[in-house]
Amino acid sequence: MRGKAPREVKGVLLEEFSSFAKGKRRNRIISMRLSGLTMVSTCLILKLVAEESTQKQVVEEAVRLKSNAEKRKMPYDSVWAVFDRDSFPANNFNSAIAKAEAHGVMSAWSNEAFELWYLLHFEYRDTPMSRADYGNAIAQHINASPLYTSKKKYSYVKNSKSLYDDMKRYGDLEHAIANATRLDGEYNDARYADHNPRTKVYLLVLQMLGRDEEFNQRISENLR
Repeated sequence: MRGKAPREVKGVLLEEFSSFAKGKRRNRIISMRLSGLTMVSTCLILKLVAEESTQKQVVEEAVRLKSNAEKRKMPYDSVWAVFDRDSFPANNFNSAIAKAEAHGVMSAWSNEAFELWYLLHFEYRDTPMSRADYGNAIAQHINASPLYTSKKKYSYVKNSKSLYDDMKRYGDLEHAIANATRLDGEYNDARYADHNPRTKVYLLVLQMLGRDEEFNQRISENLR
């Protein structure tokens, strides 16, 4: 735990959020989800954002940074690697998840794409679809929403800075969490590359919202 923090557990202070592409890290996307939450913990999140890098690389970077923080006696309370199945070989995907687990890194992975998490804001989906079709399905839901009043037809743009606001306005976060939880329960083996569709992003979101009870308990105990 870094520095002093209140005992009431309500959210996570995202000390470092990084995206990982072509061997470089830069701030991006998910950090905005934390606005307004009580700062009680430190969390490192690495998100793979380009196919020029691999799931293994983003996990290895997370492991390296986790280890460095521990050597400095300033460990993170939570370390996450965020990546998708995409078109990577099955063994690469499964190995990255196994490596993360072996080193105490949480993996918020999606199969086949992160867009599954967005789609679950609107509907339950338990059959595979292509990455392109995810974007089209999300756009259809938003265009059909009575809240969407623009004369211009909505088009899904990957990594758009407006996606968080779009999901918040037109989608339903609680619906997404319930759908992802239900979908996650459909699988019980380690053949993760075959689990299409499936996403673990909801676990990261629950922790960021202060609703991961096991995590909260651990942090509370550390503060005593």
